[in-house]
Amino acid sequence: MLEASSTFGKFEFRPLEPGYGITIGNALRRILLSSLEGYAFSSVKIEGVDHEFATIPGVMEDMTNIILNLKQVRFKCLGAPLSEEDDEEEEAETEEVEAEKAPEEKEEKETEGDDEGEEAEEAGEDEVVEEEDEPEALPKVWINVSDTDVLKAGALQPAGFEVLNPEMEICHLAPGTSFQMELTLSKGRGYVPADENRDPSNSDVQVIAIDSIFTPIRNVKYTVENFRVEQKTDYEKLVLEIETDGSIHPKDALREAAKILIHHFMLFSDDRIAVETPEQPGVGGTDEEFDEELARMRQLLKTKLTDMNLSVRALNCLKSANVETVGELVQYNKSDLLKFRNFGKKSLTELDELLDSLELSFGMDITKYKLDKD
Repeated sequence: MLEASSTFGKFEFRPLEPGYGITIGNALRRILLSSLEGYAFSSVKIEGVDHEFATIPGVMEDMTNIILNLKQVRFKCLGAPLSEEDDEEEEAETEEVEAEKAPEEKEEKETEGDDEGEEAEEAGEDEVVEEEDEPEALPKVWINVSDTDVLKAGALQPAGFEVLNPEMEICHLAPGTSFQMELTLSKGRGYVPADENRDPSNSDVQVIAIDSIFTPIRNVKYTVENFRVEQKTDYEKLVLEIETDGSIHPKDALREAAKILIHHFMLFSDDRIAVETPEQPGVGGTDEEFDEELARMRQLLKTKLTDMNLSVRALNCLKSANVETVGELVQYNKSDLLKFRNFGKKSLTELDELLDSLELSFGMDITKYKLDKD
């Protein structure tokens, strides 16, 4: 890490193999911008307003501009630490408190355990495991706008959250103007358009869905530079710059993006990759059976056509076209064979029967058998 603050981080990765700088840098940049979670408004409701192009009496901005301003309000969940250092401090404080309470809690638990054991024996009841509570819905924001000339984002702060740009101006009001506003706060990833935020089960026409910019990342850029290792100068150095809105530390954002990337690469691990094998009868089962079938097919495809008891006419036609092995024959289509000089339908029928007996066909792709490496 070259630089670090609550909103900006500059990171350096070196040495990297040639070509890996842009590969890793581009992948991390795309994930940082599109896949990190955050909080944003997803709908707004104002009394007397039923579409996003309406105007509010006594308010300078129309609904379109108000929505644009609401989209820029940034939130931080107070239950989530900003950085790794915050986590460590909280854990240390928790350990100190738990250490002080440990002797007393131990005695209380022993007493409670004895009492519970006696009650269970008397009642003859089985142990019951409590189910986890369902996640709480994010709070809605109700506000009665009055007695102010400027409505700022700080007035829209719900319980359990912090508005990171409280001085952001939402709208300007004329003296004596008042209206009620209801906002829905949602959690999501990246960017979600208004169409996806629209709730089809809600028939209230005054609820206006808005675009949500959930991503906590403001900007990501990377550069790739040459890097020298001993006498080799073709290694690379990746410099990654991350700017956030303050709801997440840049180092934590990078760590989360790397986790997402690694999680997706795990889909290509050895125990999940399906190996494509030649689609021939008898192929499958163990690796040993596959190797035996592969060897048999390679041997068959390398067989000379002169060893296949073909008619002299068919052999001469194939020989004049430089087709000498079974592997060379099966790569042709029937229409291609009929273009050979003096090659007729009788010869085609003869070859078709031959390939059927060998469980082969015309137009096969034999590159997977790697005959050219023998």
